[in-house]
Amino acid sequence: MTTGRADESGVSGTLGSVFLIVIVVAGMAVLMVAVISQPHPQNVPAMSAEVITTPNSLSLKHNGGDTLNRGDFKILVDGQDKTAAFGDPTAWSIGQTLTYSGNDYNPQNPPGTIQIVYTGGGAGQLIEQVWVKPPTLTMVTSATTSTVSPTASTTSATPTPVPAPVASFTATPTSGSLPLTVTFTDTSTGTPTSWNWIFGDTGSGNSSSSQNSTHTYTVAGTYTAKLTVTNSGGSSSASRTITVNAAPPQVTGISPTSGRHNTNIAVAITGTGFQTSGTMSVLLISDDTKKNTTISGYSISVTNSTYLTCSFNLPTGAYVGTYDIQITNPDGQTSTHSAGFSVT
Repeated sequence: MTTGRADESGVSGTLGSVFLIVIVVAGMAVLMVAVISQPHPQNVPAMSAEVITTPNSLSLKHNGGDTLNRGDFKILVDGQDKTAAFGDPTAWSIGQTLTYSGNDYNPQNPPGTIQIVYTGGGAGQLIEQVWVKPPTLTMVTSATTSTVSPTASTTSATPTPVPAPVASFTATPTSGSLPLTVTFTDTSTGTPTSWNWIFGDTGSGNSSSSQNSTHTYTVAGTYTAKLTVTNSGGSSSASRTITVNAAPPQVTGISPTSGRHNTNIAVAITGTGFQTSGTMSVLLISDDTKKNTTISGYSISVTNSTYLTCSFNLPTGAYVGTYDIQITNPDGQTSTHSAGFSVT
């Protein structure tokens, strides 16, 4: 009977070891998938465009910036994809004009807006938006001379040329953590009569036609904010780079909340803003500055942005008392949770 119980104990121990190995391998696979699936930053092109209208046609001119290649951009007319109606060029470079062809253009009912969306990185990003103006017609006035001569004379009014405006603006702030609200203030010269803001991100509210505007960025990244100003003499554009950093980490809890010195203890930490790729640091720092005790966590595993696990070796002679929990993300942002853990 004694031998049977020993055999059963051995089998149970073996099964427990196999089960533990399976859990560890599965956890490592999940972590590798999370690291590999991190998105890479896009290199989004920048450009400006000008609408040219005549009584019978509408064209779109590349006024400056990067060359756009076929398949990497779409031309939306009042929200509908009309890239093919503009010829779907192999490449669209500075100075090149695309004509809105076929039956898509009705000069009696011109479209309202044209948007150029970059699609090279997968998700579309608006890089230019222009408002369509009706065709400009040359007005001719006729005047009849005095009755001394029976011949009527016709004169054309020569308008005084209006200089094109020069775009400029300020953005405050130009960098910060999520969510980042930026105030854009127009400082253009030359008396512009219309304003077109493109803030560089995607989603609702990523453009504006107000002279001054405010925009909130909700996704971390580097964006190009552009202002185009226009009057009867022409248009010009200016841009600024806005850098939006991920929100810093925050610790809301730890379990368990205490451990005895001269032991190893595994803990689970909850919070927000934990980064799942890169090397994270977790420290226990004694709240008694005279003791100056710091204990580093090891075997750190970040499950997601709100949950991580790690272990601490609480050495013999460690300061007995409360410790702060300090977490540092791979991007260097740090958060401290005061008096969250105790060594007994």
